Amino acid sequence: MLHKTLALAVLTLCLAACGDTEPEAGDDCEGNTGACTSSSTALLCEGGTLRLFNCRGAAGCIGDDEKLACDLTNARPGDRCRSVQENLGQCDASNANQLLRCSEGSWRAAACKGCAVQSGSIVCQP
Repeated sequence: MLHKTLALAVLTLCLAACGDTEPEAGDDCEGNTGACTSSSTALLCEGGTLRLFNCRGAAGCIGDDEKLACDLTNARPGDRCRSVQENLGQCDASNANQLLRCSEGSWRAAACKGCAVQSGSIVCQP
């Protein structure tokens, strides 16, 4: 009887200590793994590490373990951008005279005169 009680206690401790934990920024990851942490933030795998992203676009962060979508539009200067967005730009939704360009993992601001999207291209006069 003592062996059963001891075995049950060890199993309970292992389940508590070995159970699934919530992913956190900085955790190791592989592929396109990720998770919504709120309706406007997500942990996405970049370079083998989970990183926190702001999903400021209208769609926010939606999805489950199978499929995740983080709307990275409406970024602000300093927000993280994906490596696949490197050197791409978008108009700053909070400042019509500012272009945001993805550089080294974050959106960086550049002043211009009237940022706009025309025929799928960003037009921003310096």
